[in-house]
Amino acid sequence: MLKLHTFGEYTAVTAPPRHAGIARHFANVLAGIRDAGDMQARYRALSRMSNTDLARRGLTRDDIMRAVMTGGV
Repeated sequence: MLKLHTFGEYTAVTAPPRHAGIARHFANVLAGIRDAGDMQARYRALSRMSNTDLARRGLTRDDIMRAVMTGGV
């Protein structure tokens, strides 16, 4: 049986050895969903900034997607 353990903002999945592959895949899916949400929040925050505020961060509007994808914000 799969078991979920939550530690603050992190979730771990444990399973008997015969289910370890499924548990690992499930954990990777959850991590991907969390990462996508973080990227969406960064994109929204940057896209709402003025050009002046972006420039203070060394960015232009054309740089927003790259900054979001690489975490370089």
